[in-house]
Amino acid sequence: MPSYNRDIGRGTNSDPRIMWTCSVTRDINRTEGCEKVSREGCTITGSTHVWIRHVDHDTTRTRTRGGRRTVRTDPHLTVYMSTTASQYEYEGHLFLVYKSSMLGGNSKVPKRLAERRDLRVHRGPNPELWYSDRRSSRPVIFRNMAA
Repeated sequence: MPSYNRDIGRGTNSDPRIMWTCSVTRDINRTEGCEKVSREGCTITGSTHVWIRHVDHDTTRTRTRGGRRTVRTDPHLTVYMSTTASQYEYEGHLFLVYKSSMLGGNSKVPKRLAERRDLRVHRGPNPELWYSDRRSSRPVIFRNMAA
């Protein structure tokens, strides 16, 4: 069994298992915010397991004619998701909204899964997940996605 930087939850619909393959943030509020967004993603997708591959960030790699490049996008977690601990079924992004800070700006504490109206750059679905076997070049659409 692999070792994770943080591993919480039982792997059920009501208590999804959240495994951190990346470094856990030093800010416990930020860590717990990332886990809250992950649980919301599990509820939408019916997943019981999520691997956080990259803590919240606002860049992504994209293909271009000249190769790959990094571009700005909305804040998101990079994840694997599944209904089993043995193999992930989906990979992709969970776009999120930050809690407002007392000074009126954004803090780095994730508040919830973003809704379409919250997104400034990303125009696709949220969660934005692909089948891990790449059977399709289009993201998987879930019925109860964040509106």
